[in-house]
Amino acid sequence: MVDLDDPIQHHLHLRGGGLVPTHPICDWLTSMNAWKVIWYENSHKYLKNNFDGDSPRASGAIDYAKSLIARGIPVDHVHVVSKRKAFPPTTEMLAKKILGFSWCPYCLKWREFKYSALKLKDMVIPEEYRCPVCTISINDYYVKLYNPILIAHMEAKPVRLGKLDKTLSSKSRRRR
Repeated sequence: MVDLDDPIQHHLHLRGGGLVPTHPICDWLTSMNAWKVIWYENSHKYLKNNFDGDSPRASGAIDYAKSLIARGIPVDHVHVVSKRKAFPPTTEMLAKKILGFSWCPYCLKWREFKYSALKLKDMVIPEEYRCPVCTISINDYYVKLYNPILIAHMEAKPVRLGKLDKTLSSKSRRRR
């Protein structure tokens, strides 16, 4: 019998013969997924976050995205993104694979990951390959899991020839 007055036993309960820690926040995080809708309008990025449910349709994110499209925003500027759970590509999505694109397990689409920094309010996260919509990095476990070949190729840092060419040409001018 669990003594609910004991603080340790209060957060533990019997599941399948073993003690499993439970906490209201842990139960909330594992119970359902959350979704967000990202859209681009007049060269600005907008975000609406409060869609909770196991599927985007059940959470209302799809209906909100459709209302944005009905308002006149182009379909390719409206994106429904998973906030907590990563999804593997379906067999029909694997058939639609685009060369040079990687599977984004949170956007649920093939994306061309761009080499960019992530700018937050008070800090800048260094440059690496990121999804242009949800900004997830190629260092995320699920991105690596679903894109093993492309990620190995992208992990090598790109060479920025523009800066290199300028420094070489200015040094060669000084020698003359």
